[in-house]
Amino acid sequence: MSASPFAAVLPGLGRQLCYIAVADEWSILWRCDHCRGVSVPLLRRPDTADHSQWIAAVGEATRGHGCPACDARTKRETPGATDVWWDPDAGGWVVCLPVGAEGSAVLPLEIRWFDAPRALIYSAAADLVYADDAFSRAEEA
Repeated sequence: MSASPFAAVLPGLGRQLCYIAVADEWSILWRCDHCRGVSVPLLRRPDTADHSQWIAAVGEATRGHGCPACDARTKRETPGATDVWWDPDAGGWVVCLPVGAEGSAVLPLEIRWFDAPRALIYSAAADLVYADDAFSRAEEA
């Protein structure tokens, strides 16, 4: 039996890569014993010539990461310092900003892909974190 070009198991991780035709994208089906699990969309696509290398690279990039749904729930329930994470409820990357003495605001970055370049994610987060500075300078001028 040959391997499907539309699905692959990430060895040793209990996760599956699959192609979702309706969305025309690849996703990781992230299974979890503590929650329902989550489907995580990917920006990168496999090159037909090195499909197995791409599968291995995705597996390596996600090794050591906990379930994104469980991580997001924990971070939402314990607000604190400024933080960035992939949140399935928001459908992508978010930044959490402290508000007042004990509050926080979780703001979407409008970046939905789990494997988006970290420079893009942190640049978008910094734009939101330091937006107040830009508005303050505009008012002073």
